[in-house]
Amino acid sequence: MHAVSDVFFSKKFNNRCRAIAGIAKLAAREGTTVIGEIKARVSLEASKIPDAVTLKMPEFFGTTEQITSQMMTYNRLCILQEMISGRTFLDIGIDAS
Repeated sequence: MHAVSDVFFSKKFNNRCRAIAGIAKLAAREGTTVIGEIKARVSLEASKIPDAVTLKMPEFFGTTEQITSQMMTYNRLCILQEMISGRTFLDIGIDAS
């Protein structure tokens, strides 16, 4: 029988593997990657740019602090991969509304 922490770390590992695979697919394509706050807003801006894509945030599990940490780690991986790939990276920032 697995402890709760074993299940959490297993899901966390699987999420990271999926995230890295998704980042690699994006890096293989040309164009612009658009990021920012509020998915609908980011998708709207990306639709205005030819060959633009958005990043899909995987589902994270754990406490609020653990989820925040996982999201920040994912974001850092994405930004690093974009910098390495040479793709255009557009951050439209926070939602001011």
